[in-house]
Amino acid sequence: MQTQHGEAHRLGSAVREIVFGVHDGVLTVLGFVSGVAGIFADSRTIFFTGLAGMIAEGISMGVGEYQSITAQNEIIEHQRRIEEDEIRKMPKLELEEVCTIYCKKGFSKAEARKIALRITANKKQWVDTMMTEELGFPPNHRESPLRNGVIIGLASFIGGFIPIASYLFFAKGPAFLASVVLSAFVVFFLGVLKARYTGKPWLSAGIKLMVVALLTAVVTFYIGEFLGRMYAS
Repeated sequence: MQTQHGEAHRLGSAVREIVFGVHDGVLTVLGFVSGVAGIFADSRTIFFTGLAGMIAEGISMGVGEYQSITAQNEIIEHQRRIEEDEIRKMPKLELEEVCTIYCKKGFSKAEARKIALRITANKKQWVDTMMTEELGFPPNHRESPLRNGVIIGLASFIGGFIPIASYLFFAKGPAFLASVVLSAFVVFFLGVLKARYTGKPWLSAGIKLMVVALLTAVVTFYIGEFLGRMYAS
């Protein structure tokens, strides 16, 4: 059961990172190339400008996730050392804290003390309990910064390529339309995938993300067109 739960947690985490990475890559690069499409006339310029943005976005997402998870793990490890030190120096006070925790959960003082004595008989279990109940940290779960960074970086690269792919094959007008339609379809699918893990209605989840993608493209295109006219004048 614990193995299955751990596998489910890792799967859910991977899905979260993939959805977030692809979604961010699609919207960021879609907005970027739509704005560029409003300024420049030729697809080649738009494609390579978008490609540069896609690469920068993917690297930024991957490095950002790596740094974020590393910081999170370091904070958890630091707090664990503090709890271990407090248990070593003030065992009676820490024991009373465990009693208080279980009293707040509805146990009587006698029941809470019995539970606390059982927990504190094992130092690791004691520290785990304090980490979870007092500080709200997962005691045994550590996410891999490298794994998360690679997954979200690659997902962002994939998502970022979707809005620019059509500019390799079509002129600006058809390419822009194809970019918007393909991006909207992909983010709709991401909404459906996310709904599977959140229990939300799949149709509304997909439509919400799709609407955001469409608005992003339209708004940034007209902003780019406005800036292009200013540049031309």
